[in-house]
Amino acid sequence: MQVRDRLYVEDNVRALLLLLERGEKGEAYNVQAGNHVSNIDAARAVLDLLDKPYDLIQFVEDRAGHDECYYMDWSKLRALGWQPEHDFTSAMDRTVRWYVDHREWWEPIKSGDFKRFYERQYGERLANARPYSD
Repeated sequence: MQVRDRLYVEDNVRALLLLLERGEKGEAYNVQAGNHVSNIDAARAVLDLLDKPYDLIQFVEDRAGHDECYYMDWSKLRALGWQPEHDFTSAMDRTVRWYVDHREWWEPIKSGDFKRFYERQYGERLANARPYSD
């Protein structure tokens, strides 16, 4: 049930460009969108967009020190005039559509070195995964 702020990549890039142009040298700025959504709701949103069932979700044991939520003060960035252009729904729709339309970009990642890394990192937790239930 962890909650994360979902920031669309184009909003992130716009924030970074603004900071390069108008940010104060040496100052730290937090970039956030205010799109706080639980991980389970984000997973459900992806499955809804793909017209897939929720029983594809598997719950794994949290890693040590896994925080429930991260909230940051992004008022300094807002004071420069920045705000996100994409809410969670539109950002998720555009993101999922991009991955569906660009399979050639991500399919090779599912084999080779990354696959071996993923198995080392998550193999035991995935073996002990619990199926989704409402």
